[in-house]
Amino acid sequence: MDNPAPGTAATLPTALATALLALAGFAGAAQAAQPQPQAQTGHLGWQLEGSIEYGGDKVATVLYTNGSSQDVRAGQGVGIAAGGHYRFDNSPFDLSATVGLKYVTTMARNADIHINRTVFEAQAAWWLGNDTWISAGPVMHTGGGFSGGGLAQDLNFGSATGAALRVGWRWVALGYTSIRYTDQFGDRIDASNANVRFIARF
Repeated sequence: MDNPAPGTAATLPTALATALLALAGFAGAAQAAQPQPQAQTGHLGWQLEGSIEYGGDKVATVLYTNGSSQDVRAGQGVGIAAGGHYRFDNSPFDLSATVGLKYVTTMARNADIHINRTVFEAQAAWWLGNDTWISAGPVMHTGGGFSGGGLAQDLNFGSATGAALRVGWRWVALGYTSIRYTDQFGDRIDASNANVRFIARF
């Protein structure tokens, strides 16, 4: 859908700017975290994540009075998450579970147009050697919705399940998440996305 012009473009709202700063902090913490060689004894520890994600169906196009525009896509956003992981005895396997928030907004000064959702993930990772790893597992998004800021129809995405695949080196990973939402009108919305993720394991 195309939205009425919500005014001139402004700097990123405080919420997104704060999330981006938090993401940079996660990257720094992850750099300080030790690589994960094959564990000799089982290890239970914390896991912190930050992500930048992009993709999915276009939910809205915001038109600005200066002639520019901005698409809002169902799969895009900045995410932060926390949880735990368990490394098995004498094994390259590592299981993790996290809960987090994913959020995307626009540069509109006078309208709060955004998509938010709570994200639950579980991943099974296999360390391949040379600090590289692959992982896969289920993902669930809940409490999600699109807010049109009074300029467009709000959408409620409800709960959705999907799957995520990642390939990583030490604390950084490239991934793909496959997931689809269903809004209150029964329309299916593809929220699949490609992402860059920063992971600190302790």
